[in-house]
Amino acid sequence: MIGLDFPLKPEWIQVVLKRWEPEQPITRLIERSLAEAMPELSGEKTRRNSLSILLRMFVPTAANSRMTAAQNIWASYSALQSLQTLAPAYLARIIAESEVAQVLSQYITQRYQPGNVISSSGVRGAAVGKFGERKVVMNAASAFLTTLQAFSVLQPASKRGEYIIQPPMPVSPDIFPLLVWAWWQQNPVPQIEPDMFKTLPPYQWLAQDEFAKCWRRYQPDLWSISERLDNQMITVKYPDPLDFEKKMIAVTGV
Repeated sequence: MIGLDFPLKPEWIQVVLKRWEPEQPITRLIERSLAEAMPELSGEKTRRNSLSILLRMFVPTAANSRMTAAQNIWASYSALQSLQTLAPAYLARIIAESEVAQVLSQYITQRYQPGNVISSSGVRGAAVGKFGERKVVMNAASAFLTTLQAFSVLQPASKRGEYIIQPPMPVSPDIFPLLVWAWWQQNPVPQIEPDMFKTLPPYQWLAQDEFAKCWRRYQPDLWSISERLDNQMITVKYPDPLDFEKKMIAVTGV
């Protein structure tokens, strides 16, 4: 339910995904990741805890869970795109996987604007108000704030425990299908309303002014766009997640 007990950094995610191989023993990927990612973390236990969250979010496994899956769209994109380009999709995926991150994203972005100052105590209070005063909730709230700093959407303010909200992250059209996948992987519905899509928690930290163009760019390869009562509707052409992932790889050339 909580989903984010330790913070994540975008550079860690890319390093691990660049070490990914299809049908690779998970133990091998873990060994390589512990040796090459997260060098600033002291203690193997801390690195393993952070790595376990990262793997759960970005590395699908085969049926027996001892091997990586045969395909991984996150690894495909990470091998070719820059960290700056990928960061918005990484953050969207993290938020899509964590209820605390979803609630706090909505709480912050609906009440504050870029340039405003927020306090860690206020953010943790919002999490407690929703999920109860439990250690796991407090840890998740703190981990999410640290994660937002790592993605440069929050910057420390002059006073300890306060942060300045930064402008939304720009989104390259090249990774827009990955943004859709970040949420759709957890919610494989056949149709999506673009206006509703923009209100979802995973996308509240992103610049959305080019989303309409991005939907059109990948029509009809990945989805079709129809008009219904003055509203657009996106119909995904491949309702099976594995088929959708394969088509994304084929269309985008990653």
